[in-house]
Amino acid sequence: LAAPAALAAPGASLAAAAAPAQVGAVDGVVARLRAVGWPGNFGFVWLDYCGTLSSGPGRRRQEDIRRLFRAGLLAPGSLLAVTLSERGAPRLYEGELADSLVICVQTAARDAASSVEGQRPAALLELLGVCEYRATAAMVVAAFHVG
Repeated sequence: LAAPAALAAPGASLAAAAAPAQVGAVDGVVARLRAVGWPGNFGFVWLDYCGTLSSGPGRRRQEDIRRLFRAGLLAPGSLLAVTLSERGAPRLYEGELADSLVICVQTAARDAASSVEGQRPAALLELLGVCEYRATAAMVVAAFHVG
């Protein structure tokens, strides 16, 4: 099955894919996927971004993460990995990129859980680890287990 163009395009985001003009197209893809047995959520998601969470595109990246949790797109027991790059952004302190990523994901999980009666936010998400490295820019990958 092919992803809709909005999701398959480099640099595309879930937020852009669900913009009002495209919601019908995304709903159609979801309906087709469910018709062939897709359970409606994913066991593994890796968001590989080339930037931070603090820029204009970074706000869209934050919305992608919130949307994953709000829409229930992460199956219980799933893994979520997110890569960010410091490219083009000044660093305020060592570890800032990792901190912003972990806080963003934890907040998205907590907010989504608080909207579900009886859900315990602390049990929803576990940080498995963070790896910082340098490619053409400082990079960070964080992995989470979604309960």
